[in-house]
Amino acid sequence: MYLTGKLLRCLQSRRAVPAALGLAVVFGSAAMAATPTPYLQDSTIVGSGGTLTATDVPVETSTGSLVYKDVTIELSAATNGNLTIASGYPKVVAATNPILDNFVAGSYTAPATLASKLLVSVAGPGVGAGGSTAWSLAPSSGANCGTYPASATWYTGPIASNPLAARLKKVGITSSFYSYGLVGVGPTCAVDGYSDFVAGALIGVSQVEGTLTIVSFTNGAGDSAIPLAEITYTLLP
Repeated sequence: MYLTGKLLRCLQSRRAVPAALGLAVVFGSAAMAATPTPYLQDSTIVGSGGTLTATDVPVETSTGSLVYKDVTIELSAATNGNLTIASGYPKVVAATNPILDNFVAGSYTAPATLASKLLVSVAGPGVGAGGSTAWSLAPSSGANCGTYPASATWYTGPIASNPLAARLKKVGITSSFYSYGLVGVGPTCAVDGYSDFVAGALIGVSQVEGTLTIVSFTNGAGDSAIPLAEITYTLLP
């Protein structure tokens, strides 16, 4: 069972942290320490039986940088149906580092629960600005007109050598968890989730085996140090 960001926020409503608190550090003018904050809405959450597993949970530190954690919660049920967190839980470990320099060229598909035929083709490696190593993405033949991002380019290697280094530094992105790049153009029709993947949006891309994850750090308010939206594609056979 996968929980959408909207459903997750409903489940967490009693302990929700307003997004504005996290973003205030990014957009505010005052120099102050960030409030350490986990962003579960930007993780992947899976439920099985009494176990909830959240992978790649971004956690903002007091310096405003991000670290990533994997969290496991085991729930126990009483005879009257009340739920409690089992002894020894939650368990929190550092997230497994994604494969940044070994992206796989090929055709990918997004979950059909988002929309039908969200299909992209990944190409690379190629030579990007300043001699960097670049990868690119575009809709596959027959893809839904709402496929997003409709085009994108990202660069592997250290942030310091990324052609977008100045933009990343300005917003406070320091994590090596992603390879960073830009959306080229937005989709030609609307589907849920596309709005944070418009032309020029700052993105982070990671790959673990056949799973390609793309996050957007940009919305109508500008760039953020925290991922604001995510889409995951799976490599087709």
